[in-house]
Amino acid sequence: MNTGAQATRRDRVYCEKSQINIYRELAGIGESGRKSAAGANAAPFRSLKEVFLAAACLGMRTGKQIPLKQREDLAMLSYFNDHQDMAVLRSIAIAATGQIEVLGDVNQIVTIAEEYANGGFDELKRAAWGVALPLQRVVELFLGYKSEIPKVPQE
Repeated sequence: MNTGAQATRRDRVYCEKSQINIYRELAGIGESGRKSAAGANAAPFRSLKEVFLAAACLGMRTGKQIPLKQREDLAMLSYFNDHQDMAVLRSIAIAATGQIEVLGDVNQIVTIAEEYANGGFDELKRAAWGVALPLQRVVELFLGYKSEIPKVPQE
């Protein structure tokens, strides 16, 4: 049924308000909004978008989809590259709903991704926040999941 009112397309991605400071630290963004230290103590991610994508993938992997209670502005949706980043979010939405029709609703795609990012955030935080060599820990986290994928026999 069409009520005549068009739904407003979202232009932002949100996270749980209590997580925003850790998102910033994982992306190496200081209180001033500028990038912080490099080298061995560098943050494991280059941007808030990357932290969000990693958390969403972990949430999907672990099956944790948790709705946001108090949302905080994380990033503009326009920061997400259509062919790479949005492809990940679309894949998560299709896997979550089992329906390709979800692709017609950007708002639903982003909401699903936010909920999975909220669900995967704690695992990502445990792996990377406040530990020596955080990038190595994040890589090990993802490689550990990758090793569960059956290998294709070589001819």
